[in-house]
Amino acid sequence: MTSPPTTLIGCIESGDLEQQCVLLLQSLRKFGGSMSSVPVRLYRCRGGHPLNRGIVDTLLSLGAEVFDRPKANPYPWWPHYNKSAAMRMAVEEVDTEYLTFLDSDILISGDFSDVVPEDADFAACPEAVIVATTGPDHENEPYWIACSERMGIGLDRLGWVDSVPEGVRIRRYWNSGVFSLRRESRIAFDWDQACRQLHESQIASPRYRAFFTDQVALAFAVSQTDRTKTLPIELNCQVNTLNRDFTDPSAIPNAIIVHYHKSMRPEGFQQLLEDLSGNSQPLASMVQQHGPLRSAPRTLHHRIRDRWVRKTRSIRKNRFFERLASAKTV
Repeated sequence: MTSPPTTLIGCIESGDLEQQCVLLLQSLRKFGGSMSSVPVRLYRCRGGHPLNRGIVDTLLSLGAEVFDRPKANPYPWWPHYNKSAAMRMAVEEVDTEYLTFLDSDILISGDFSDVVPEDADFAACPEAVIVATTGPDHENEPYWIACSERMGIGLDRLGWVDSVPEGVRIRRYWNSGVFSLRRESRIAFDWDQACRQLHESQIASPRYRAFFTDQVALAFAVSQTDRTKTLPIELNCQVNTLNRDFTDPSAIPNAIIVHYHKSMRPEGFQQLLEDLSGNSQPLASMVQQHGPLRSAPRTLHHRIRDRWVRKTRSIRKNRFFERLASAKTV
């Protein structure tokens, strides 16, 4: 079985993401079909407590490479920037034709080689309407106009796509949890630059502030190519047992990539097992054996360091949002 010409890229940090990366790698190697043997690179892109050595050893045994780059994210309070930082580094360090980014909160239930596009520069699943715009009369249109002006890219360049799961026509806007790009395209660099530009522009959406900035930036980065592929919901099926608003239950049985968000927490775990049982009993059994995500025992030094990291990030985050509050919110 020939593996598609891609390298999987992900982000890792001390805490839940470590456990999630182990589950992702285990499901990939067991159930990923032709993708089960592709190379995997995990990047730690900001400071904080060091990774658990035992978990790193487990990831290495599963064939992942783990890279410690704690200064790669210049905005350490903004975790979503880790994604573009990881892709920016990876595109210069790998030699496969494509790079495929996967969020850590993902499980693989089958062969997902279709996520790697043929004769295209980019492939992803569209996002929901919540931050997107349906056009000139939509409440989010002024926000997108402001971003467009800041980026110097006309909104018409975005094109149109049907949102997932609603099926509403929106200006093209992608979920950044699962996507592939051609390494020789400029998308990774353009995305990183767009993230920085929009972050520093102090433009905020009326409802979600700067939370989805990385995905808005991705939309503008991808707008520079017409060679895109829209992935079906099965290749990025949102399964959030704590917020079912953006979960399409009818898509779960056929899902190949399960994007479970916070569903591994104890309060959502049982519903996740029920959802997975309707998709793949072997996958459900693997997740059940792992159990819900729980905080690992920590030394006093670990707890003190974590509190310090959270406090300093919170201070920087609050300062940023104070600047947003004084700037124009569109």
